[in-house]
Amino acid sequence: MKQFIITIASLIILIPLSTYSQFINNGSHISLTSGAALVFDSINFTNQTSTYDGDITSAGKIYVKGNWTNSATGGQLFDSTASAGEVIFTGYATHTISGRTTHFYKLSTLSYAKVDVSAANLIKVYNYFTNNGTFTLKSNTTRTAMLIDAGADSMLTGSGTYKFERYIPQGGWHYVSSPIVYTTNSSNFFWGGALYDYNETAHSWTKKQNNQQLDVMRGYDAYFKNGDKTIVFSGKYNTGEISISLTKNSDGYNFIGNPYPCTVDWDNSNGWTKTNIDNAIYIWDPALNSGQGDYMEYVNGVGNRGGTRYIPATQAFWVKCNSSYGGSLTIKNAAKGYATSPYFRSEERFELIRVFAAQDAFSNETTICFNRDASQSFDPKYDALKIFHSNVSVPQLYTISEDQKELAINATKDMGTFTIIPLYLKPGSDGKCKLAFDLSEIDNFRNVYLEDLFENKIFDLRMSNKIEITAIMSDNPHRFNIIFTDPMQISQYNHDNRSNLNEEQNNENLVYYSNGAIYLYCNELTGAESIVIYKAPAPTKLFTNKDEALIWLEQFKS
Repeated sequence: MKQFIITIASLIILIPLSTYSQFINNGSHISLTSGAALVFDSINFTNQTSTYDGDITSAGKIYVKGNWTNSATGGQLFDSTASAGEVIFTGYATHTISGRTTHFYKLSTLSYAKVDVSAANLIKVYNYFTNNGTFTLKSNTTRTAMLIDAGADSMLTGSGTYKFERYIPQGGWHYVSSPIVYTTNSSNFFWGGALYDYNETAHSWTKKQNNQQLDVMRGYDAYFKNGDKTIVFSGKYNTGEISISLTKNSDGYNFIGNPYPCTVDWDNSNGWTKTNIDNAIYIWDPALNSGQGDYMEYVNGVGNRGGTRYIPATQAFWVKCNSSYGGSLTIKNAAKGYATSPYFRSEERFELIRVFAAQDAFSNETTICFNRDASQSFDPKYDALKIFHSNVSVPQLYTISEDQKELAINATKDMGTFTIIPLYLKPGSDGKCKLAFDLSEIDNFRNVYLEDLFENKIFDLRMSNKIEITAIMSDNPHRFNIIFTDPMQISQYNHDNRSNLNEEQNNENLVYYSNGAIYLYCNELTGAESIVIYKAPAPTKLFTNKDEALIWLEQFKS
């Protein structure tokens, strides 16, 4: 199939119509030379998905009095390397930009024009963005529109109004931040709701009143009791380098926010200057735990409960200052990114295990990660501290570093053939608690065991990664150890620690199941060695504890 090329050189093409109609480009490459103009007068422009993307190379001007829809498969539409032209929206009616990502070299709205960018749509402007009308980034119940501008404040011009919408559902606390340059009375954007900011020094929340200013890059907590609310920020979008000072006069947790009208990438080293802060971020998701919410932690390529390196527009989050002298955080244009909520996967292919605890409608998660650069103590670059849920009915899982820091994400050095990670559980209620272990990111050759210190049992997690226990809230939270080793060493470990068992148990032989084999550990017969007493590639019964194996052994011997 041959691609058509429409070239417009040094002239104006005007297509006037009395009612709105459609101009559909079904794959042709439109090229405007310098001085040329293409005018869509009361026409909706649609770039249709086709074999060819219908790219536009423009050194001229395109006037649009209508809607702009880009459905090009490639997404960008404009050739960002060859284009130097301008798209100008005219007309009194509200026009929309929708479809896939569109890149503009220059973008303008005239004084009477109104342009809405559809929710979930992203536009990028490489050069001047001149808004003399009303330009709105729209929101729906799940997504917002985004803008990535050229980055310099001097290139975001015009006397018009920039707006940004943020949908907030009724009930639950929602972390928010302002994408708008300082404006007086900006707290009024949240009229009808409750809005708080956090004072690290006083370790307390302060309610914002009407007619107060919201600070740029500061986090706020919002709540609407009487129905869903779409917040409309109005002013001028933040862009360029922005900084905020941090303190550690109490716990060191500072509540900050994404100041840009687009997603930012926490791991972009060129996009941030981080001074005296830990590398972890903490975002509250009010939808978790059946509306009770929970924290999504993220650090160095590892996240819990959906936490990622990408921070959405108007999203507030926590960082921890680690110096009594204070710290600072500076964001730059390089941090701006395209992603909204991508599926998480370890960027550097760390080996890790995720542990989940569930009671009734509530759950919690902790992650253990092997990182050759980490230590057994708390590493501000690799570990995420545990922030405990305020609702005691939500179970809490965590580990503790050698220097006694409670961790939600624990990056630790691989200690070789035998590694023990203490695992802590604070149940949310007395009764049954279900534990699950995700081993999908642990190398297949590595054996993983769970030691229940209360029940004196060891479970082979390769054979069963779901365990149900009876938990008591008053119990010591250090109930478990996760052990990475091989079957022979786990047998020796059992023998060395059997002083915890009663005398009758000490006289028993230890029989356990691992990876298709039943092992017998008998100090009297073998001199503290394990021997394989049964092995089959597909055994008819899997033994997850000693008692089951002993019953089978009696049947086997008879």
